[in-house]
Amino acid sequence: NIGAVNDFNVLLEQARGDYFMWTSDSIVRGNTFIEKAVARFSSNPRLVLVSCRFTQRDEKTGKDKIFDPRLSVPLEKTLYRRLKQHTLFYWSDGKGVPIYGIWDKKKIAGDKLGSCGEWTLDTRFIFRALSRGEADIIDENLLLKLTKDRAAALVLRNNDPISRLWRALRYRLKRVLREHFYCSGTVGFVWSIGELSFYERLKLTLWHVWVGVRFFLTRKN
Repeated sequence: NIGAVNDFNVLLEQARGDYFMWTSDSIVRGNTFIEKAVARFSSNPRLVLVSCRFTQRDEKTGKDKIFDPRLSVPLEKTLYRRLKQHTLFYWSDGKGVPIYGIWDKKKIAGDKLGSCGEWTLDTRFIFRALSRGEADIIDENLLLKLTKDRAAALVLRNNDPISRLWRALRYRLKRVLREHFYCSGTVGFVWSIGELSFYERLKLTLWHVWVGVRFFLTRKN
């Protein structure tokens, strides 16, 4: 057992096909997802990623949450606007969902999610990949992720004042750390993208700073 992150990285490193996707035992895809995604790649060689509408289902309650792919997959054609759009997406709208899309293998070859213990591995990988190509969506509900609402179960078990305070503090800390690791992990990469002008790199850096500040101005994450 080498751990989930290393497992993801080894799989990408050893993959040999023209297209690539990650999956897990909690992911269920529609029968036509791969077929329709490959058709999108065939019609647009500039693509690096094809994703789709995505549903998250709580296995215990059966409650579904449907994510709008336009809020997690940037459809801008120009490099700067595409990276800016991804930077400003909210986590709660499924910012990391596109990691389970289908990728052009040659455009992500040599990259990896990162090392075990790092935060925001999926969103940083997506950001880097978007610097190498455009993204597209299949506007159909072709991907389902099964989850267990552990947070809700914890609330039911521990609803005393001390537990509520601890959950609130932990939630805030998690949000702060997540924003910090995402911003610090992508700003350095921004300055390595030669296709961007100095002014565009500076603006993207400031947009990353704004994402960190936004945490203190809104409850949405």
